[in-house]
Amino acid sequence: MLELPASTNHYEECDEKNPADKYYIGFDPVSERYKLLKIFPGHVEILTIGVDSSWRTVNSHPPKGMTLYSASCLSGILCWDCYVDRVGEQIMAFHLAQEKFIHIPVPEVDAEFDDVSVQLMNLYLIFL
Repeated sequence: MLELPASTNHYEECDEKNPADKYYIGFDPVSERYKLLKIFPGHVEILTIGVDSSWRTVNSHPPKGMTLYSASCLSGILCWDCYVDRVGEQIMAFHLAQEKFIHIPVPEVDAEFDDVSVQLMNLYLIFL
């Protein structure tokens, strides 16, 4: 078990877990460390496990109105299939070494994107 430091988010008025907060863990092969990403409304923080004693604010932000679905981590990049208001289904990624969000174009598939999920299989990012 790992006790996490308090958030740097000055907007939180209590320490209770907010159901809108999302936590994701991934391995950064550049630093050879695990990093924990915390995404909550209007703010993103990162913690390098075993190195950082406090959360650091991430200056890169996902699009507003984004709903994240399943996540996978491959070669230091966290990937999500997600829905962005007024844009539609998208694939978003977070580069753990660069600590920034990136957009991955949605591949053409023979199905509705609602029926597709991003998964990790044998070190490949696949779309089921």
